[in-house]
Amino acid sequence: MAAYVTNLPVNGKFNVTAVFGEEGSLWKNGHKGIDITADERALYSVCDGEVSYVGYDANGWGRYVSIKPAGFERIRIILCHLVNNSAKVKKGDKVSRTTKIGTMGTTGNSTGVHVHVEMRVDNTAVDPTPYLKLSNNKAAGLIDTDYKVDAKTQSALLTEILNSFDNKMAQSNVAELESLKTQLEFYKTKLAQAESKIENAKRSLA
Repeated sequence: MAAYVTNLPVNGKFNVTAVFGEEGSLWKNGHKGIDITADERALYSVCDGEVSYVGYDANGWGRYVSIKPAGFERIRIILCHLVNNSAKVKKGDKVSRTTKIGTMGTTGNSTGVHVHVEMRVDNTAVDPTPYLKLSNNKAAGLIDTDYKVDAKTQSALLTEILNSFDNKMAQSNVAELESLKTQLEFYKTKLAQAESKIENAKRSLA
């Protein structure tokens, strides 16, 4: 166990093998997290918080652990594809970033040993790399000691994730409202044209 803490699930050298939003045959609607491999297969919590669920998804995540960061009810961070029966925690357990969660495996929808890290806000997948302090790019030979994060910074990063999500949702809602307004005006025009044709037809029959 390292004497320092990061927001990463692994210790030592690691590789990023798949990124958020990546498209491919394995992901119907784009990759919802990032994939990490490492020679050291022990997995650790990526936040100080509480285990919200330990489960199994045969067609997707495989054996997984979902964690709620302390103070952030809307966020879940999920570690997937763990070795079966390797989970060291259960629902309701308090965890820190030095808590061993389980062992990296290849259960579920997986083609090799790795951990899939997924972050969800209000059950919507968001890019976890800003929180992990990684760039959303494939990379090899990274070292966890380059990604030390203290508790205050961790909280600030989670707050940024929430604010960014809320801003995007607000912008999306505005765009959707404008689209609905445009559609409404279009149908109002069509209705007026139909009403005009009806009136003309009535006059011709009078």
